[in-house]
Amino acid sequence: MFSLVNQTNQVPAELYERCLGALQKVLDNEKLGFTKIPVRNHLWDECARLAKSWHGKIDQIVLLGTGGSSLGVQVIAEFFGMTNMIFVDNVDPVHFQAQMKSIKDLSRTAFLITSKSGTTVETLCALEMILQNYKLSPYVAIISERKESSLAQWALKKSYHHLEIPLDVGGRYSVLTPVGML
Repeated sequence: MFSLVNQTNQVPAELYERCLGALQKVLDNEKLGFTKIPVRNHLWDECARLAKSWHGKIDQIVLLGTGGSSLGVQVIAEFFGMTNMIFVDNVDPVHFQAQMKSIKDLSRTAFLITSKSGTTVETLCALEMILQNYKLSPYVAIISERKESSLAQWALKKSYHHLEIPLDVGGRYSVLTPVGML
């Protein structure tokens, strides 16, 4: 299933084989969900449907999230030169206000609220700050685990899209889930 090429020929063959065996053992571990993401087609399909429904209707994206729920997407956005994204990853009021002022048109702005657990205090606080001061556009998606949480309940109550971060995928791998896919 997985192979590496010992291109340097500086690693002893026995050590190389042991490392390759250890890697295969990790990849075969059923508890490590990030290795299964490429075959979880429903995650890709949900993101594609949502992206298609928003196509041509939004000009900007505000992503609320911290740590793994934001950092990987920030790297992707920087790599591709995506200047239409705002990352709300802390709740410093001065920084927050400056970020919100950079929104060009709220009615054409999508909000992605990302929290693996659905209970991340900084993300929930940023969401509350937005709800108290701005009117959300109809383009809102929650990205979290599908389990009971404050964020999941809010999404259900408001009938917002809820995209899944699988329970068996660690937070540092969130970028491989709808957090990074969308």
